[in-house]
Amino acid sequence: IGGPIIRDKTFFFTSYEGTRVRRERIYNSTPVPTAFFQGNFSSSSRQIRDPLTGQPFTGNIIPADRIVSSAKFFFPYILQPNSADGRFRAVASEPSDTDEIMVRVDQQLTDKQRIYGRYVINDFTTILPQYRPDVTQDNSTKQQNVGLNYTYAMTSTTLFTVGANYLRSLNLFTTPVAGEENLTEQAGIQGFPTPGREEMIGLPTVGFTGYEGFGAPWGTPGRLWFESQSGKASVN
Repeated sequence: IGGPIIRDKTFFFTSYEGTRVRRERIYNSTPVPTAFFQGNFSSSSRQIRDPLTGQPFTGNIIPADRIVSSAKFFFPYILQPNSADGRFRAVASEPSDTDEIMVRVDQQLTDKQRIYGRYVINDFTTILPQYRPDVTQDNSTKQQNVGLNYTYAMTSTTLFTVGANYLRSLNLFTTPVAGEENLTEQAGIQGFPTPGREEMIGLPTVGFTGYEGFGAPWGTPGRLWFESQSGKASVN
């Protein structure tokens, strides 16, 4: 939309663009076998040995009283099979929204002088499911740009122009599984200092060779920003 504010003097232009993307992430993951939670590794070709004696466990089964409580604490966070073939299958929504607004005002100062100002804002948000649908990363990026330009037709062959621009971009990464609960402390695991890094507490990253592990999304919580200023003047 655009038009005059003051006839032959002041003009405006504004625009809006919105994008909505609705897609889904399909899960077909290989979780840790349910029997492993009871210490039953009889289906594994790898021999499990007692760390205290160095001898193999009978039948590749770890006695229940040898499984430490700190490990059991994280059992609910481990991906578990939900289908007959022992895999984890699910579908999770992965939406993203983009909104962009632009406003510009032009002012005819004299027959030879003109100035305009422009403001643009671009706002992007998305939700990214992680190792399971209920663990997500919320990603938002807001970019703002302001520009000002002055033009003076000094003579029929000489044009003077001066302009300035400012750009600010802010990217935020957040997740509901970071900065809320100190899970390693609750599990009784020592050696992870918390003071000064309270925002980083939460779900630790754990990997299982050959199976799906778990952990908080990469880079969360995180904050990245970029600012840029520029100016130019020219006579042509």
